[in-house]
Amino acid sequence: MDVTDWIRLSILSQRLSRPLVPAVERLGGPDGFLGATASERAEALGGLSRPAHTVVEGVLKCSTDAQAASLEPLSAEVVTYWDREYPAGLRDLEAAPVCLFVRGPSEVFARRAVAIVGSRQAHAYGLDIARSMARDLADAGVVVVSGLALGVDTAAHQGCLEGRGATVAVTACGIDVNYPSRNRSLRDAIIAGGGVVLSEFPPGGEPSRDLFVKRNRLIAALSLLTAVVGARERSGALITARWAGELGREVAAVPGSIRDPFNRGSHLLIQDGAHVVDGAASVLAILGIDPAEERIANLDLDALSPDERIVFDALSHRPCHRDELADRCGLSPAALATALTLLGARSLIRALPGGSYTRGV
Repeated sequence: MDVTDWIRLSILSQRLSRPLVPAVERLGGPDGFLGATASERAEALGGLSRPAHTVVEGVLKCSTDAQAASLEPLSAEVVTYWDREYPAGLRDLEAAPVCLFVRGPSEVFARRAVAIVGSRQAHAYGLDIARSMARDLADAGVVVVSGLALGVDTAAHQGCLEGRGATVAVTACGIDVNYPSRNRSLRDAIIAGGGVVLSEFPPGGEPSRDLFVKRNRLIAALSLLTAVVGARERSGALITARWAGELGREVAAVPGSIRDPFNRGSHLLIQDGAHVVDGAASVLAILGIDPAEERIANLDLDALSPDERIVFDALSHRPCHRDELADRCGLSPAALATALTLLGARSLIRALPGGSYTRGV
C-alpha cells in the first residue's frame, strides 16, 4: 500500500468513534478493507448510520498527496499495525493506532522503556529530578518516553540525551507540525541522538485537548512504568498514569513538598498505591532491571570485528592488565592494540593508568 492510503486510514481512525483495526482485519487486512465495497466496509465496522457511512467513503476517496509530500523532507516512515516493527505495547490498546508516522529508528521500540511525565509549569525541583532520572535511566540502557511538551517532558528528553540514550517523543499533532515551536531544536537532537519522534495523527494535524489525551495513552502503552514528576491535581500526567494502571503497567510518583500545589497530583497517586521513587535506581529496582545487563543487551555487538569481540568478551568491570588480556585473548600484539583502540573509540572499554583496561559499559 502507498503512504497516501495509510494517511487515509489514519484520518479515518480519527473520525470514527470505534476502533478501526478490528474492522480492517475482518476484511482480511488493509488491502482487503480498501478493496471492499462500501456496504462490506459498513458491515465490518459494525453497521453505520447514513452520515457516518458518507464520512467513511468520503475519507477513503480524498486526496492525501500533499500530506504525503510533507513527510518526504522529514525522512519519516509509516509503521503499521501489521509490521514487525510496530511497538508491542500498543497492541494492548483497545483502539490501537492503525499506523504510526515515525522519524528515527523503529528498532528503539523493541527496547525496555520508562515514561517520565509531569507539569508544563514545573518548578526547578521537578525539572531537576526529571532530568537526572532520565539521564541515569539512559546510562542504564533504558529508553525514556515522554510527550515533547514544555516543562517536565522537555527535561526528561534532555536528560536522556545527556546520558547518551535513546528517547521517544510522542506528539499530539502531525509529525510535520512544529509544536511546541520552542522545542524544534530538541526534536532534531532527539533524532540525531538515535531516538524517535512519532505520532498516530495524520500529517498536518494541529494539536488540541482531545489529541493530548489520546497521545497520553500511547506514552503509557509504550512504557513498562510511568513516573509522574510534579503534577497538579488536574494534570494531564495523571491521565497518562491512569492509562498505565488500566494497561497493567507500573505507576510511580516522585514526592515533594506538601505545600506545593504542583505536587498535589503526585501525592494523590501515591495515596492510591503508586510506587514512591526518588531517582532511576528505585525505578530500575521496581522493574527488576540490572543496569549492566541492560546496557550490554542494547549494544550492537554483531557490528564488532572478531578480534574486537574476543577482547570485549575477555574484559569485565574488574581491571585487567594488557599482558593478562593478551594471554586471555591469544591475539598478536598488533591485533590486540588495534582492537583496544577501536573499542576505546566506541567507549566500549576504558583505559586505566598502568596499562590496565575495563569494560566501559
